[in-house]
Amino acid sequence: MARDQIRPIKVAQPLLFPALRSNSYTVSGLLTPDVTGVLIEDGLYDGVMSYSIVDTSFFIWRYVNLGTPAYYISKAKGDFFDDTWRNTTGNLLGEYAAYAGDATGTATLAVSSTPYYYTVSGTLNPDVTGDYFKISTDGVGPIVHQKPGTEDYLMDLSGSAQLYRETGGSVIYWEKLTEGLAGTYNPDLASGATGTATVTAVGETKLLLQAPGANRSIQITSLELNSETTQSITLTDGTTAIFGPIYLTENVPVTLNFPHTVQVGDNKPLHAIIPSTGATAIQVWGYIDS
Repeated sequence: MARDQIRPIKVAQPLLFPALRSNSYTVSGLLTPDVTGVLIEDGLYDGVMSYSIVDTSFFIWRYVNLGTPAYYISKAKGDFFDDTWRNTTGNLLGEYAAYAGDATGTATLAVSSTPYYYTVSGTLNPDVTGDYFKISTDGVGPIVHQKPGTEDYLMDLSGSAQLYRETGGSVIYWEKLTEGLAGTYNPDLASGATGTATVTAVGETKLLLQAPGANRSIQITSLELNSETTQSITLTDGTTAIFGPIYLTENVPVTLNFPHTVQVGDNKPLHAIIPSTGATAIQVWGYIDS
């Protein structure tokens, strides 16, 4: 098997040093050409870090023109003329407008993490308070969280959200008419719900990287972790735990080295499940098997 250096994923090169350093950044949007994906550091350009987008031929890089910095997504660093998107705020994160070539759509670059779970509180009847964990993972339909062992659910409806209990053939529910799951929910009195519910996000599930295609895998060689709080972290491929728990002590950096036994493949992600709300830094090093 050949080992490819991941910066970017192009032709096979010998692995001379740890080749992968991940960041939990992704590009999303309805874009032509499709440049969505996970970012990997690709060395300095214009004095700041540039990135490649996994499984694409595109880069993200900064350029300062007449004292004004902007970030670009294009096929080559320094190329303004082929398919290109631009962010003129001077920040890496944010929206990139189509700028040149055949580029269409607005690209959004963001930190990719979602809450680990949500907790519901309040004086509610029926009592639906407690912790809710994600149960829908296929990407089809609304995102649903459930309180384990109950028929109590949280549902994200893209612009609104519901907290509800299924009982018999009826539904008792609370509703929030704004984006996202966290916030204040008002009862639907006609359904039988009473009390105001507060939903709070706890911890996060952070996307670290993603395998770059079918029949290709990323071998993890080491992890560098540091947490503001004492907690344990688990690595998953989106559905199955593949390593952990990793026990972290408050503000004590940890480095773990692996004998090429931890890997993700076939387009699967590598997620870190982080129960605490404290800031947690994670860097992943490894290489691609092909």
